[in-house]
Amino acid sequence: MTMTTFFEKPVREVMSDNLLTIDIKRKASDAVAMLNEHKVGLLLVTLNGKIFGAISETDIVRKVVAEGLAPEKVSIEKLVSMPPVSIDHKTPIHEAYYAMACWKVRHLLVTDKGKEIGLISVRDILYPREAK
Repeated sequence: MTMTTFFEKPVREVMSDNLLTIDIKRKASDAVAMLNEHKVGLLLVTLNGKIFGAISETDIVRKVVAEGLAPEKVSIEKLVSMPPVSIDHKTPIHEAYYAMACWKVRHLLVTDKGKEIGLISVRDILYPREAK
């Protein structure tokens, strides 16, 4: 497969369909534990069971660690980025890459008819697994 062929594939072929969520009332320490356990860089934040925003490892480093705050005392509500940037599952990978660059994000929420079905990260693009 050539790089051109890869970048023309739809994001659904390289996205992760494991949507890890954390409630907005939880603490940063809970988010750190989940990020480490699942070896991911982003969690979707829920409010009343619906996706409200996202929290990344970078959010925690910049807003908690760099400020010298105790992760077990900082609410995710104070850290959440909202809303996550989303793209349709049929979007070509090269457009997802461009969207990440434009929005200055490393993760995009992937949707199908408005329903959240997965995430694509810059890592999925840089180090793709076998196409699904």
